[in-house]
Amino acid sequence: MIKELTISDFIKDNKANLNQELIDFLSIPSVSTDSTKHKHVKSAADFVRKSLKNAGADEVEIIETDGLPVVFGEKTINSNYPTLLIYGHYDVQPADSLELWESDPFTPIIKEDKIFARGACDDKAQMMIPIKAFEFLNKQEAQKFNLKFLFEGEEEVGSISLNKFINENKEKLNADFSLIIDTFLFDKSTPAIVYGTKGAIMMDLAIQGLEKDMHSGLYGGLVKNPIDEISRIISSFKDKEGKVLINGFYQDITPPSSTDLKHLSNWASVSNKDPDILKIQAYTPTLEFNGIQSGYNGEGAKTIIPAYATTKLSIRTVAGQNPDQIVHNIKNHLEREAQDKHFTISLKHKISCSAAVMNTEQKIFNLAEKAYSHCFQNKVVYQRMGGSIPVVGFFQHELNLTSVLMGFGLESDNIHAPNEHYHLSNYYKGIETIANFLKLGL
Repeated sequence: MIKELTISDFIKDNKANLNQELIDFLSIPSVSTDSTKHKHVKSAADFVRKSLKNAGADEVEIIETDGLPVVFGEKTINSNYPTLLIYGHYDVQPADSLELWESDPFTPIIKEDKIFARGACDDKAQMMIPIKAFEFLNKQEAQKFNLKFLFEGEEEVGSISLNKFINENKEKLNADFSLIIDTFLFDKSTPAIVYGTKGAIMMDLAIQGLEKDMHSGLYGGLVKNPIDEISRIISSFKDKEGKVLINGFYQDITPPSSTDLKHLSNWASVSNKDPDILKIQAYTPTLEFNGIQSGYNGEGAKTIIPAYATTKLSIRTVAGQNPDQIVHNIKNHLEREAQDKHFTISLKHKISCSAAVMNTEQKIFNLAEKAYSHCFQNKVVYQRMGGSIPVVGFFQHELNLTSVLMGFGLESDNIHAPNEHYHLSNYYKGIETIANFLKLGL
């Protein structure tokens, strides 16, 4: 009797090929924030297309968008099976600062069970996990889902073309559920499922005073300084305890359900953290200033009164809130605070995505727990994250899709930082877990 090939056998027998394919993928400098690297982003799209085709997808295409392309593939197994839409992104962050890297960020190296390269964790190894799991199951004819794959090249710039693409391709993307692998394990031995993400609003506030910089000795005390004004305005946004003072900022929040509170209690117990701190992270909208620029900041002195001052801020919204209303409230706040006629104030904003929360009572989450149990000895920790993943909101609001976020990275993997890496053991565990997920079915 011929022994059935298991996913463990597949991984063991193909480790060299799995590693090399990952090395080849990570060698492509697909930095979406740098227009000079966009040709490499498109090369990465072609790499993904070939990987999907080699894995057994029936239809694979690179589709142009208003920005960088998406890769779409599908495999229909049985019309009675549910359809799963799998998402990932093949673009990466810039590698700055290069002097802090211990090796070239686009020449991957393997050291102590880790592969070091930009994009190793975010998101190239993660998005390869379902492709390799599908490749194994396709050969075994063992999966219990029809599959659709959507991989984009603009996640690191806010998925700026994706929502429009989704709107224009709802029938093509029609599915029962979505699987997204772009998050972390709770720790090396404890799996986590993210079931809620915050929305994001990005703002640029600029204050123009004079037409040009002026001598601070000749004009000091005679002309208004935009640094003074922007400092005063910024200080009006929060009290000394950090509470946001924008009218209506904390309105329309959907309070945590009994299920949310159960997940929160478990999360606090496992992490040994104060539940009130986790509530801020998971359920509370926040406003933070990300940077401020004005005048001279180089070495030595340059005695000027600057002509302008700018600041960037980001707002994270939670379930129930209307981002448009929050933008309106902030504009009203600025109109009340900025009354000095010596200054011209401008505000540019972009709503990147809305908050999204999933109902974890659905069977798909029970399936994810079962799939994790094959590789991990600990129970799943459910989390609502303080960050944003635009596609989660897009899928929920445009396609009415529940997304399951399963990740195999670690917070120590240095995403967006020098020496980003990914544990190969987690890569293999991820492939095994997702293979189990697809094989079990609903």
